[in-house]
Amino acid sequence: MHEAFRSRVILSAVLAYAAAITACNVIPAQVPAFASVQQLNPEQIGTVAMSEVLALALTTIFAAALPTRLGVMAGIFGALCVALGQLSSIWVPGLLPLAVTRGLVGLGCGLAAAAVSHTIARSANPAPAFGLANGLSAVMIGAFLIFIPWVPSDHPGVRVFVPLAVLGLGLAAATFLATRTSVHENDEAESDHAPAVPSDHATGVTPLLLCLGTLVMFIPLGGIWTFSVQLGLDNGLSERLIGGLLVFAVFGGFVGGTAAAWVETRVGLVRTMLLGAASCIAACIAVGTVGGAISFAIAFCLYSAAYQFTISAFQITAAFADTQGRLPAVLLGITLVGYAMGSYVVGYLINNNLSQLIWIGGGVVCAAAALPALLAASRVSSALSSGQSDVSDACIAN
Repeated sequence: MHEAFRSRVILSAVLAYAAAITACNVIPAQVPAFASVQQLNPEQIGTVAMSEVLALALTTIFAAALPTRLGVMAGIFGALCVALGQLSSIWVPGLLPLAVTRGLVGLGCGLAAAAVSHTIARSANPAPAFGLANGLSAVMIGAFLIFIPWVPSDHPGVRVFVPLAVLGLGLAAATFLATRTSVHENDEAESDHAPAVPSDHATGVTPLLLCLGTLVMFIPLGGIWTFSVQLGLDNGLSERLIGGLLVFAVFGGFVGGTAAAWVETRVGLVRTMLLGAASCIAACIAVGTVGGAISFAIAFCLYSAAYQFTISAFQITAAFADTQGRLPAVLLGITLVGYAMGSYVVGYLINNNLSQLIWIGGGVVCAAAALPALLAASRVSSALSSGQSDVSDACIAN
């Protein structure tokens, strides 16, 4: 394939990947619309957010196992579902119809992300492409959080979901450009890449510990992010000011994610995981002390840095534990499952005037999650130190 054409394909895949992640990560900007248009209480909003993120999580895990030809068609179909789900969210009445439309968005994002991830993974040098995609998604999320409050419309639903529907159409175009070569290059009926669900070789004590630690850790972290805008509104901040302040969260996330690999090479897996858990506990406490614009910006900068640092620590450990590369993909889906569960739990606590339990309980939950995570990191670190050629075999030994 001509190199210039191939570069355009990879660039399209990077743009599509970033757009898919962005479409499901601006939930904080949607919360005011859910409250004013659909008249949902915080517990119901948490349920809606859970349906979207859970659909994305499950689809991301299982869509990678689709045959190449079917995966390409599913990716383009999924991108169109994103646009349809965003537009439908403007007018649908009530909890159940809205949960269905948001679930459709999550399903579409998962199908598109899985399809373009395959294109990136099969490129000559996938690491910088994935890095660019994740960095670009952080920038796009920040841009939407700033831009949405300034959309010239008095209808909260139109102001939020029309720009996201346009993003969905862009996602469809980028997904088509990124995946249209896959069918020509892979005519076999079955996919030639490994499924996202781990094989028997990658199952055992260490993967189970990592999955448990990931799930528990990201329940409070996911719930806090879902209601971040509502937290600012409750403290007297305007929606536009909150959008601007959340740019600090984007900056914190970029720093935290890139710092994890640098820290791991200097202090090792166990201390990196310990630092991640400690930062998550500190982030929960910081968010609980928000009282104005400055404290809001500092708290969510710390929160986002802790979130990205910790998820990177889990992914680095998983990459060492499973040399087949399947466990890191599964952990991404489990992270989103925790996000979905946290959205419901935090919404329930807010709706029942138990907000203080979010910050106190969040810190306790993060501390509890650190135990299996640190044990898993210790097992992997010991296997690496022993110089074993196949770390996976050492990690899964009983």
